Amino acid sequence: MTITVACISDDIEYATRMVGYMKSSPIYHSWRLQLFTSLAKFQPREAYGQLDLILVDEVMYDQFTMQFPQLIVPQDERVAMQGTYTQPIIVQLVSQPAQIREHHKLVKYQPLSTLLHMLYTIIEGQRYMASRPVIARTSDTIVVGVGSSIAQCGKTIFALHLTHAIASRNERVFYFNLELWNTSESWMSSENPTSSSFSYSDFLYAVKSDAEEAQSWFAKHRQYDQRLQCDRLKPFIHIEDRQQLSKEDAQLMLNIIRTSGHYDYIVLDLSANYDEWNLTLLAECDIHYMMMMASEEWIMKHQMSIQYARMKWKDLTTKIESNAIVILNESRQMRSINNIELHVHFKLPHIDQWEEQYASLLSSSIYRATVEHCAHKFLNKGSYAS
Repeated sequence: MTITVACISDDIEYATRMVGYMKSSPIYHSWRLQLFTSLAKFQPREAYGQLDLILVDEVMYDQFTMQFPQLIVPQDERVAMQGTYTQPIIVQLVSQPAQIREHHKLVKYQPLSTLLHMLYTIIEGQRYMASRPVIARTSDTIVVGVGSSIAQCGKTIFALHLTHAIASRNERVFYFNLELWNTSESWMSSENPTSSSFSYSDFLYAVKSDAEEAQSWFAKHRQYDQRLQCDRLKPFIHIEDRQQLSKEDAQLMLNIIRTSGHYDYIVLDLSANYDEWNLTLLAECDIHYMMMMASEEWIMKHQMSIQYARMKWKDLTTKIESNAIVILNESRQMRSINNIELHVHFKLPHIDQWEEQYASLLSSSIYRATVEHCAHKFLNKGSYAS
């Protein structure tokens, strides 16, 4: 597959560097670069249907949007899914790092490997756009569930990275961990030693003693995590509180957070099990990320678990599967599943270093970039409901 990129910049030095980048890259033969030193030379009427990316210098970007508004207006997702029209991705070239807003932004001068990686991930994210589920927005606060049928698939590390990816776009996020065995604190306990000691056990007590006052309790005692840039509470102090937590009380806790008006998103990290308890909570979510591990044995266990859930709780599984986004966590056993057909939306990269030592939060730029695209493509505020 050939990827065609148009670069519009009057910076001759940068245009020369782009040519050098492409010629010295391992993907030179699969990428085609077109350079334009002025907007007057860029004529999209004949070419833009064949372009995959259009890189526009920040000094020319405003003029570009006025001259070619048809390229800026987001394409209707239903048209994209039907494959009747292919609109190129517009990327603004900027001098300084910037938060992603309505359109992609890319720092002009950066190492070759980083530049090519960013361009490639932008293309990959767009490639999955057509296959993603179109989900209606049901409330002001979007609940994002992260679940799996079998343990040890990287669910919590994905949920933590997803929380950070959303929060780093200036969205208000609460990380709500309802795992049976909460391991998230091992990544965050040393980040802020002076943080509040209030936990989900205290929150549960507030809910059960006076549900009407529980929201004010929550607003007072939630804590901000500087590393994740989100709010959270510490895990249940008494494990019996989590083990005996009914799905009704869990739903009430979720509803208190959702209706508080403090958050744009709630990332709900659930236990690795598709039983009635977890399925009931997933049914409350606007989006459900289904985590899978890329090994033959894991997938066989997953398929048996899903089949049992469909037989036992058909209505619940039907509801959550309509909002499911399948994430495959790659592993060294990938080659052993070639004969198994999998329909996935995103693949998380395998990080060799994480096998040698405990995974460090936000330590892998490749992993962060992949999760960022999961968030960017599915959680785009404003255009969320297509």
